[in-house]
Amino acid sequence: MHGSVLKPLGTLAVILIAAFASPVHAQDLPVTDAGHAWAFDLDAAVWIVPDQSDFILLQLYADRGALHFEARYNYEDLQTGSAWVGWTFSFDGTLSVDIAPIAGVLIGNTNGLAPGLELGASLGPVELYVESEYVFDLEDSDSDYFYAWSELGVWPFEWASAGLVFQKTQLVDALTDEQWGPYLRLNSGRFGLTGYLLGLDKDGSFGIIQAEFSF
Repeated sequence: MHGSVLKPLGTLAVILIAAFASPVHAQDLPVTDAGHAWAFDLDAAVWIVPDQSDFILLQLYADRGALHFEARYNYEDLQTGSAWVGWTFSFDGTLSVDIAPIAGVLIGNTNGLAPGLELGASLGPVELYVESEYVFDLEDSDSDYFYAWSELGVWPFEWASAGLVFQKTQLVDALTDEQWGPYLRLNSGRFGLTGYLLGLDKDGSFGIIQAEFSF
């Protein structure tokens, strides 16, 4: 691990300490109508990549009933922010499915518009998550691209899951095509920690450490 990751890891460590120092328990929260209550999720991920400066990727999710919002930074491109709105369609049963068509605006190194789709499905302990979008670069149509992230995993315990992740991104200079690899997720209440290892079939693999909070 080279020196450029020390500052991002330090920031992530502060977040983790704060999460454990001030735990939030579900029983301490006021009872509200689930259809009219806001739910938030914050993800902070350190990307440790070859031949490139490491960076932090941030995602904030906000849901009120079926209405879905997202804010992202360093996601579609470095030093680029994006804002998203969508609507979630849920189907419950033995196979539970959530489908959310979304639309976003990108500002920063890449300025553009992007339609997307997020899908989550669960069958017993098995879970599938698929996220995709197509970015239309408003300054250079030759830079339009398709992005995808998919996870297929199983929860052998309530506090841990493992599986495979696949992605297609332009964030990693050395690996501009598809990458895949294993991941391990640990969960405790409203806090989660996930480690990813991608690019195992390439010349240079890279890792992601992600902290996840729900509130």
